[in-house]
Amino acid sequence: FGPIGAFSLPLVRGTANGRSVLDARTIHVADLQAELDEFPEGSEIARRFGHRSTLNVPLLREGVAIGSISLRRTEVRPFTERQVALLQTFADQAVIAIENVRLFKELEARNRDLTETLEQQTATSEILRVISSSPTDVQPVFDIIGERAEKLCDAEISLVSRVDGDLIHLTSLHGVVPEGEETVRRAFPMRRTAETVTARTVRAGAVVHIPDVLADRQYEQKEAARVGGFRGSLGVPMVREGQVIGVIFVARATPGYFADTQVELLKTFADQAVIAVENVRLFQELEARTRDLTRSVGELRALGEVSQAVSSTLDLETVLETIVSRAVQLSGSYAGIVYEFDEAGQVFHARATHRITPEYLEVLRTHPIRLGEGAMGRAGVARGPVEVADVQGEAHLVAPQVRGFLARQGVRSLLAVPLVREERLLGGLVILRQELGAFSPEVVATLQSFAAQSVLAIHNAGLFREIQRQKQYSEALVETSPVAIATMNLRGAVVGWNPGAERLFGYTPAEAIGRPVESLVATPEILAEFRDNLRRTLAGERRRVITRRPRKDGTLVDVEVSSVPVVVDGAQVGSIAIYHDITELLRARREAETANEAKSAFLATMSHEIRTPMNAVIGMSGLLLNTALTDEQREYAEVVRQSGDALLTVINDILDFSKIEAGKLDLESQPFDLMECVESALDLVATRAAEKGLDLAYLVGDATPAAIVGDVTRLRQVLLNLLSNAVKFTETGEVVLS
Repeated sequence: FGPIGAFSLPLVRGTANGRSVLDARTIHVADLQAELDEFPEGSEIARRFGHRSTLNVPLLREGVAIGSISLRRTEVRPFTERQVALLQTFADQAVIAIENVRLFKELEARNRDLTETLEQQTATSEILRVISSSPTDVQPVFDIIGERAEKLCDAEISLVSRVDGDLIHLTSLHGVVPEGEETVRRAFPMRRTAETVTARTVRAGAVVHIPDVLADRQYEQKEAARVGGFRGSLGVPMVREGQVIGVIFVARATPGYFADTQVELLKTFADQAVIAVENVRLFQELEARTRDLTRSVGELRALGEVSQAVSSTLDLETVLETIVSRAVQLSGSYAGIVYEFDEAGQVFHARATHRITPEYLEVLRTHPIRLGEGAMGRAGVARGPVEVADVQGEAHLVAPQVRGFLARQGVRSLLAVPLVREERLLGGLVILRQELGAFSPEVVATLQSFAAQSVLAIHNAGLFREIQRQKQYSEALVETSPVAIATMNLRGAVVGWNPGAERLFGYTPAEAIGRPVESLVATPEILAEFRDNLRRTLAGERRRVITRRPRKDGTLVDVEVSSVPVVVDGAQVGSIAIYHDITELLRARREAETANEAKSAFLATMSHEIRTPMNAVIGMSGLLLNTALTDEQREYAEVVRQSGDALLTVINDILDFSKIEAGKLDLESQPFDLMECVESALDLVATRAAEKGLDLAYLVGDATPAAIVGDVTRLRQVLLNLLSNAVKFTETGEVVLS
């Protein structure tokens, strides 16, 4: 494979990538080709290009997706949680990179515009020369505008003002006589609603021209006009993006209008003043953006170092120390602490520190912070940042055991951020500052980023410990298992050979490991079967067979072989074969079968011997019933006859069971009367039914033939078993055979 050329896909929910962008969340599909209902368009694309597993992570800027990163695999092999988290980190870094490029381009574009504007204006106006020489301060521009406006408009007074909300502030004043200057200055800050030329200009957003303010009935600053010595007045607004941001005001001692050329000149001055204001604003924005970019670059570099530490070492102490030191450095703080939360004790223990004195470290170790106590404890309860802008003034937010240390070290403020993973509290990150005041949102966000890295480090360390524990457990299980366990790689070579395998086959681990498994436990006679079983296992199939395998001494042993593939991160790396020695099991089975055959033969013999006298009893009771008997004697004889028939049925069942076990049961094929067979079966259970007060009946369909061919004895046995069970489990009512 290689780079794929640029192409477009529809932004629809039917594709995994489209849904990731539209829902602004990670979409992970194990087999996209199999998800036709959930991702119809995506499934079709997957079939066309031949990919299966896919992972799509949106590029989120302020919660809005601006793109995505998509990974695809040509086989069904889902991505691991670690790979998902890594791709999400890449996505976050990509957004930062895109944002940096966008900001850089914006700054380049604005700088080009400003440079062109300044070059043009500087060539034509002294005002623009001042603008270009004072990019960070607009006051010199206002001063030169006021000075040139007074001179070029033949005015006795000029003033420049700025609008801030509902108030108008004086920024530059020229030409007014000394005795009138104080009166003019007292008029500011001026309300937007005031009846003055300046306020009217602000409200109108256009030029306001009054030939004589003393003759204007609504003009409310007549005293200032008299003292200042002005009559004819002109106000020109400074307009930026439709909003009045200031006013240039000029006035003369005599009534009258200013010339149109003078009005146009002031408009030009107003435009230039707006440019000056905009230049200063842009410069300040540029400085702020530069600071932000510098901070972002520093954050990225620090996060990169932390990420490298997280991924390159499993030493939790080293990673946490790197995190806390970088957090302190980037936030411009004095010191920092990483806490680990003890769920059992509900307390925070210091795990890593930066610039913490031995005295304070001993306090932290001997006096852990309880959940809900101080800023760290409260952050743990709130699952969010808690800051203390004034440690001395907000002492209730500081744990009692650390207040003295903070005071001695000159700590004035602190910020605590909890370490949380899936709503589970893992610990916290605290930075200490020697400056008073709240932390900026940028610092809070930075600390939260480092907290997330700490969570990842703690989680990775926990996973590593669990993996080590599982590994040790698995190794111990294999080593102590009484059965033989052999592990093979994809080439069929032995890479694991436990003591059970050594006991069963006679090869030591040194003799077995590295050799093809077929050279150890396969003979030429079973080699084809062995290779087929190994091939199917290495192809991912679970196998279970009963066979014979050779030992080192050449003898064969009966074994049950269970073969399973070994899969790591979705890829098969080998197989495991478990051999159970079933020699004793087979011997016990043969003995049981022999004993069972003897039992069956004995039962058949005894049942056969009992049948002869039993037939005599039944025959004689039949003859007795044919003689003259009293009702009571006949009833007794019937009971003897029925009991004999029942016992004979049991004996026949035993004989039949023995024949079935021996495979010698033969069914007769003789004509018999179906109704007579049914009635005789009913007669045999009639006595028991009468004892329970049950009625017996049978229903025969019209289409049922009366005479049929079959084994009447076997049919009667079946019917008798059914009827006997029915009578046994029926308490009231009737039993009907249909």
